[in-house]
Amino acid sequence: MKDIIIKKFSPELMDDYLFFFDNIGFSDHEDWSWCYCTSYYFDDEIGKILDHSAKTGMRNEAILLIKNKMINGYLAYQNDEVIGWCNVNKKNSYIRITNRKELCDDIDNEIKSIVCFLIAPNMRGKGIATKILKKIYEDSKNDGTKYIEAYPLKNGKNCFEEYPGPIKLYENMGFIKYKELENEIIMRKEIE
Repeated sequence: MKDIIIKKFSPELMDDYLFFFDNIGFSDHEDWSWCYCTSYYFDDEIGKILDHSAKTGMRNEAILLIKNKMINGYLAYQNDEVIGWCNVNKKNSYIRITNRKELCDDIDNEIKSIVCFLIAPNMRGKGIATKILKKIYEDSKNDGTKYIEAYPLKNGKNCFEEYPGPIKLYENMGFIKYKELENEIIMRKEIE
């Protein structure tokens, strides 16, 4: 796809992020529209409370996380409109990961974790996630990252269940199966 621009997320792009989550990202799956890609920043107990809060409550949590520079990732644009999002951060930034022992045998600042992709409904299947993943890899060459990890589900049945990205996406980008868990696989790529 031509004319796709991938931008590293910063608080200055908060309005674009919020517009995407308010209006585009889950326009075909309203049940998940409350998340604002925040759940990995909270532990399970707080997550359960927040998961059941009003959509505006999660939106406000996202704003606080963004202002505190805790949410990191990439936005994809076409014609100045956001068409995709990927949540990627240092592995130890995600409480929901650090609280799971099976994911944290080597938690340190040299590992980035990809926890979510969300692509606009009309842009799915067009290679947007691949473009974002390539940008993550290129940027990681210069920021001290040693590995990029992702946690795709083994049996994702649709794009919503494959929110961490499908296994095939990572295989096509040279990730290896680092560790197999009950419901997911840790895919990992070394930065060269």
